Amino acid sequence: MRLSRRRLAGKDGDLPAEALEAQAGALDTLYRVLLTVSQLLAPFCPFITEDMYLNLVGEDHGSIHFTDWPASADLTDDDLTILSLMDSTRTVVTLGLSLRNDAKIGVRQPLQSVTFALPPSDIAGVVTALIAEELNVKQVINVIDAASLGSAIVMVDARKVGPRLGGKVQEIIKAGKAGQFEEKDGKIIIMNEVFTLEEAKIVYQGTEGKAVAAAHGIVVTLDTTMTPALKLEGQARELIRAIQQMRKDAGLEFTDTVKLSLKGADNIMETHGALVLEETRSVLEDNDGKSEKADLGDVSVMIALEKR
Repeated sequence: MRLSRRRLAGKDGDLPAEALEAQAGALDTLYRVLLTVSQLLAPFCPFITEDMYLNLVGEDHGSIHFTDWPASADLTDDDLTILSLMDSTRTVVTLGLSLRNDAKIGVRQPLQSVTFALPPSDIAGVVTALIAEELNVKQVINVIDAASLGSAIVMVDARKVGPRLGGKVQEIIKAGKAGQFEEKDGKIIIMNEVFTLEEAKIVYQGTEGKAVAAAHGIVVTLDTTMTPALKLEGQARELIRAIQQMRKDAGLEFTDTVKLSLKGADNIMETHGALVLEETRSVLEDNDGKSEKADLGDVSVMIALEKR
């Protein structure tokens, strides 16, 4: 839903034909999802689902409790491909977000690139546009060889395997950290000893000091190099967030246009002014709104706005 806000929120007169078609498809999908979910939940939440149903179809259709239980459908090969596609996409995004979190870089701060490798068995691929949007990166790079991103090692849980291995455990741990292991049938083998995924886990050490995350055979690394241009764009995104929060606090509607005045944001507005004004439905104009301070990292901006 969060990624579909723009598609669902526009007015007919504001959208070109292609966007109108996309909006109609999104609304139809949302309608069918809400209708099906309300029918599935009806036996357990009879009142709220009745209200949802009547909001969707109108009172002339009677009650949700008189409708048929949604019929299950067999998944086609295309359906399975799409599910695999989205699973891989979600994994890349999740790993990328964990790397952002480790580096203490918020999602509003754009980054240059994310690079990932999929296991050879993954033939569905990923949705690169979705990854770029979710991770807020300029470039999504798919490489074939995971070894180019980092080397695989095994971290053995000494507390779990110590009682079983005794004095051998330290040698096992050392071999795992040196990458001397095999993976077979969902288990890890080190020095002829077999470990479950609860006892040991495979992690990746990034090349050239880069942070790497991995899961389900997918390996991801994030370029966290901060250029002045990226930093300035991140400040613009933070400025947009601050203005939107002020709009919300003022009780303004999404469609309301506001008069906006800024102090201390000259560099941001010179480069990203059009984006800021478009995203916040604002025009630069003197106004009588209360001036508030917004901290955008190492920059402070004074913001005042009122409904136009």
